[in-house]
Amino acid sequence: MMDRTFAVAVVQVFIAALGAAAAQAQVGLPGAPEGSPSGPTVTGSGMVAIEQPPVALRMHVELSAKGATLAEALEKIKQQREAAMLQLQALKADMKTVKAGNPGLATADSEQKRRMEMMIAERMRSRGQRVPPGLKAPRTVTVSMTLKAEWPLAAASPEELLVAADAIRQRVNEAKLAGDNVVEVWGDGEQTRSFCYIDDCLLGIDAIMHCERLIATPINLGSSELVSINDLVTMVEEIAGVTLHRTYDLDAPKGVAGRNSDNTFIRSVLGWEPSTPLRTGMERTYAWIEQQYRDRKAGKRVVEERW
Repeated sequence: MMDRTFAVAVVQVFIAALGAAAAQAQVGLPGAPEGSPSGPTVTGSGMVAIEQPPVALRMHVELSAKGATLAEALEKIKQQREAAMLQLQALKADMKTVKAGNPGLATADSEQKRRMEMMIAERMRSRGQRVPPGLKAPRTVTVSMTLKAEWPLAAASPEELLVAADAIRQRVNEAKLAGDNVVEVWGDGEQTRSFCYIDDCLLGIDAIMHCERLIATPINLGSSELVSINDLVTMVEEIAGVTLHRTYDLDAPKGVAGRNSDNTFIRSVLGWEPSTPLRTGMERTYAWIEQQYRDRKAGKRVVEERW
């Protein structure tokens, strides 16, 4: 059976890998001031105004982090910056041009906070709970920071230049540099668990319920494939195409050192056991969560929450 704590941890790791990059691009001559006429711009619509072919693409990536306190938000933005620097290097940016701006404190959105308080109150009423007077939503502090980087460009024509610049922009966006790419691991991450894919879980429950031999009989239903939490995070990084900054809380509860399902009995009775490899299940789950995330960002209808 899946440990709920680690089931939640998997979703949190996925979400950490999903942040959408907020990047702006400009192409121009080396050393040209940002936004100056001498720094010609290639726009996304394909319009080109170039007197002298530009040789560099300059991009801005906006980082943002939230915390219950300013100190917590600053620590998170620092971790994001370190992770983003590693990714910029992997994306072959000219690291001599990479600059990080000073962190800035974002203004609190009082309307958003008011809506959150109303939503919490409504949910409490729907559960038959008393809404305490002066209910306040948890306070959050948002800190932002801008990273600037340049990539060399070489193109024989304006059309090739536009294609080359757009390819770099796409790679940066797909790298999700602006995401909160930080995951906290409880313990040292060497504890092992097994995870059962939902299709296998449903098939197993159905087979058990229709087997007379298993009436009122304890039986294991789970995967026998073991994975350490560190390897699980690595797997998510590979699937998502990101680098996560890991922090370890050695004082947090980490559960038993190892656990997986002994499927000897279920195989002997049903001639079946869960067989979906962990990576296959993770890839399908990540794709589903990513689609839900993008649909929600686009204002589309997604899976409804039930309270």
